[in-house]
Amino acid sequence: MKLKEGKWWIGRGSDIPQLTNLCDNNFSGTAPRTVADLINHSTGAWKPDLLRSLYPHHVYKEIFSLPISKTGCFNDKLLWKHSSFGDFQVHKAYSLLLKDFQVSYPNSGPRVSIPQEVWRLIWRVKLTLKIDTFVWKLLHDSLPTFLNLNSRRINVYRDCPLCNIKVESSTHLFLSCQFARAIWHGSALSIHTSTLNNISVQVLMLIRLGTDKVMWCFAISEAVLQALLLGHYMKLWWKPLSRQGPLVFSKFWYSATAGN
Repeated sequence: MKLKEGKWWIGRGSDIPQLTNLCDNNFSGTAPRTVADLINHSTGAWKPDLLRSLYPHHVYKEIFSLPISKTGCFNDKLLWKHSSFGDFQVHKAYSLLLKDFQVSYPNSGPRVSIPQEVWRLIWRVKLTLKIDTFVWKLLHDSLPTFLNLNSRRINVYRDCPLCNIKVESSTHLFLSCQFARAIWHGSALSIHTSTLNNISVQVLMLIRLGTDKVMWCFAISEAVLQALLLGHYMKLWWKPLSRQGPLVFSKFWYSATAGN
């Protein structure tokens, strides 16, 4: 998986665990605990004899070819292969996930294949049945947004009831609208969604939830996820709808989700 492709920039070596699973089975000594134990810190070079005794020849050659800090004054850093400076970038991760999950964009909105691991994470979070249903519909783009209602030939006002500027799609309402941006930025994730172009809210949530298909650094705690989903529901969905009155929305709720 491309999102897992990274490499360590080796500084002190103390932050990188030693890969004992690659050690030669014939090694009889005590295996080093971190990469720092494989480095001669007085010379800023690898310990070739120790490496040869620990690893098979092809592994030894790869490790020995890795550059390390001559001074040992810097912390180790994990670099992402698909970024020029090694930092993780959401919009690039989105592009990679777009290929892997074969996201398409029909008229009613983006459709994303949600792995079972993501659903298990969501259902573990302590939420009411109403919000669980909301999350399920959001990830399937089945909420009766004005765009979805229009796509089903239901004649309703299309503009977002919060900003009155853009058409109310799920991605606009929960990602790109100025009110949604405030929630994302104010959450523990602190995401600036204004920098994300051509990305659906479904794929962004898929990236941030984290699965075995994405890097460990995407994963978020249940408490953070709970706060984020509650914020989306209460501030972006429930309150705007209650201000508009129940008639318009309750009338079309099942029409908009029929067949999903």
